[in-house]
Amino acid sequence: MLVSRLTDDLTWSMPPMPAWYRGRDAVADFAVTVPLTSCGEWRHPGPLDANGQPAVGPYLAGRAWSINVFTLRDERISAITSFLGAAHFAAFGLPATVAGLD
Repeated sequence: MLVSRLTDDLTWSMPPMPAWYRGRDAVADFAVTVPLTSCGEWRHPGPLDANGQPAVGPYLAGRAWSINVFTLRDERISAITSFLGAAHFAAFGLPATVAGLD
């Protein structure tokens, strides 16, 4: 179901990392290979708003990981920008660590 919400020309970038992914297949392959299967269990405290765009702030092993901002085209996701690092969480009123999520 999630893949159907992605545009064919979707991009995923993670500043300041130079690597980025373009196209639904490349993004889905990266997501399945790395964050969804090899990182551990992710926890999401709920939806966020990042300058009018939907976002989430996932935690990995109880530690803040990234703020993921979704750019929408119509009702589909056309870009994901993951701002890596716990420092971004304070702007959303979220703590850098959360007990009980490890």
